[in-house]
Amino acid sequence: MLISAVLYLMIMIHQNHQSPAVNFMVLILTRKRKRKKDFSSVNKKKQSLKLNEGKMAYKRIIILLFFLIVTSAPVFSQAVSNFYKIDDKNGELTKKVNVWGYVKNPGRYEVPVSTDLIQLIAIAGGPQQYALLDEVKIFRTTDNGKQEVREVNVEEPDKTSKASLTLNNEDTIIIDYSSTVTWKDIFGFIYAPVALIVSVIYIADRIKNK
Repeated sequence: MLISAVLYLMIMIHQNHQSPAVNFMVLILTRKRKRKKDFSSVNKKKQSLKLNEGKMAYKRIIILLFFLIVTSAPVFSQAVSNFYKIDDKNGELTKKVNVWGYVKNPGRYEVPVSTDLIQLIAIAGGPQQYALLDEVKIFRTTDNGKQEVREVNVEEPDKTSKASLTLNNEDTIIIDYSSTVTWKDIFGFIYAPVALIVSVIYIADRIKNK
């Protein structure tokens, strides 16, 4: 139907026949083309707005996810650069030692020379959960320049000699952790990321429905 009308219109124009029917058909065809162009422009604007809204929503989700990860993720790195100085009121000489591993405040400590291993662990905030207190390692440089590693059991201090607990200047103490995993540990490990994912999905859905 449309093709026939177009052919008829072309013949009339070619013959310079300006009849009312020709004018009416020209008006109809031009209106249809204009309306089609207008609809196309509106659709493009709508698609552009939807695309921009989608990009903004994803940006918000990414920022929120980054914030949640940063604020809720456990910190496993050791603050080796931290330095603590414990002053002695009696003017006792001090020594510098390093405490690494599973204590609450790892770092470098300047403590009175009379401080032993158990006291140093207490000064460092105490052991963390699952710390291996029966296998505390002391790395020491001897007078001959050789490296020496000693393993001390502070879990049962009554069975440990006083000499084993003595610390020298520049000793490095490393407290490892137990690799034994319980069901409670597994649940705690799984719960945090699952809760994070559920929160992000919920917030993304709220943003999408606004």
